[in-house]
Amino acid sequence: MNETNQGLNEILSKNVWLPMRAWFYLVTPEESTPKPWTREPDFLELSGPLWGLLILIEVLLNKSHFGYRHRMNDMATNVAMGCLGRIPIVLRFELIRYYVYPFVYNYRLIEFDYYSKQHWVFAALVVDFLYYWAHRFLHEWNIGWAAHSRNGLHHSSEDYNLTTALRQSVIQLQYNEILLLPCALLGIHWTMFYTHYSINLTFQFWIHTEIIRTLGPFELIFNTPSHHRVHHGRNPFCIDKNYAGVLIIWDRIFGTFASEDSSNEKIQYGLVQPAGTFDVLPLQFDYTKYVLTKVASARGSGAKLRALFFGPGFDESEPQFRLGNPSHIPTPDVKYTPYDETVSVFSKVFAFTQVLVITHFMEEHIKTVQRSEETVFNADDLLLCIGTVLTLMSCGARFSKSSSLALIELLRFSVFIPCVLLFYGYGTFSAALATLGGLLFASLS
Repeated sequence: MNETNQGLNEILSKNVWLPMRAWFYLVTPEESTPKPWTREPDFLELSGPLWGLLILIEVLLNKSHFGYRHRMNDMATNVAMGCLGRIPIVLRFELIRYYVYPFVYNYRLIEFDYYSKQHWVFAALVVDFLYYWAHRFLHEWNIGWAAHSRNGLHHSSEDYNLTTALRQSVIQLQYNEILLLPCALLGIHWTMFYTHYSINLTFQFWIHTEIIRTLGPFELIFNTPSHHRVHHGRNPFCIDKNYAGVLIIWDRIFGTFASEDSSNEKIQYGLVQPAGTFDVLPLQFDYTKYVLTKVASARGSGAKLRALFFGPGFDESEPQFRLGNPSHIPTPDVKYTPYDETVSVFSKVFAFTQVLVITHFMEEHIKTVQRSEETVFNADDLLLCIGTVLTLMSCGARFSKSSSLALIELLRFSVFIPCVLLFYGYGTFSAALATLGGLLFASLS
């Protein structure tokens, strides 16, 4: 019995208490520092199941005590975008980790003993400081906004709950890592960088909620749900404010802080111009297409650079406003209701279930990928990614009542699945049966 209890305590300590303490940076250097070039412990991976449990608790608490409504379409889109954001990992697109960061690290200006407390504390502060600037650039550069907002879709949700934290771009984490490369020059080993980067991101999960209102003196130094609600607001007083990861002091120092109490307006979440869709590919890539079109149509190299590196609201007719004229930001209509197509309960549940199932498959496959020493993706990786994209496209089309749904289902069931069956040797009969079933299913969609 004692051995059983000891084993259970070890499992809980490693898989529950350790990641939960990391959400609040309540971990020691000794227990949180992996061996060089490993990811054990990986706080992002350890936190996944716990996040699922917390999301369920939030849904139940909101419904029973706080009167906030979780919309299934918005939650599913959040999870779907988090799933899409994992594709670069499955396809092993980790050029920064394997090539760029080590190259820059070879020219480091500071030398640390890897296991020293100085290295750990310095990395924690530098990663958070540079995260502030990376996040700020994502908002203040048009090309960054493409990676973070409609393209990364993190700000396109018109609700604010724990699932909003999962709404990420396919390219945003890679973009962040590029902007955080100065860590290598300052002598922070890649593994130490990734450790604090993952702790920083897990800290930001629990601040995506309306349940927690204010946290007293904690608000003076640390980022909190109250501060981050401002960051997600589309009211004029919320725009380009509160970029912090863990420490809100950076916003206070550099003049980008705004309190939730600085206005009597009720915060409305989302974009100044709401996305108006749950379709995953338009949400991922429409704004990127807009930026590229803007660059192509700009006259002269200066205008092209401004189209990339000035703010999303910048206008050549008002060059004095690098981020755009703040007076042009509209005050949200208090009667505005979030985009919400009327869809049958069956369609909602069917789509939501598919999102959860494909996300589970993706997460399980990632564990295999991270245990592998291969640096190039294989056929299994590619097929999973294609299937994931088609499935999530289907779910988004259902929630948006898109006319493309039948075509997507036709591709998924009558083309992709038969090809997979043939590839894995299940024979032409199985493939033909899947094709016929797909045609029937697509005709009913």
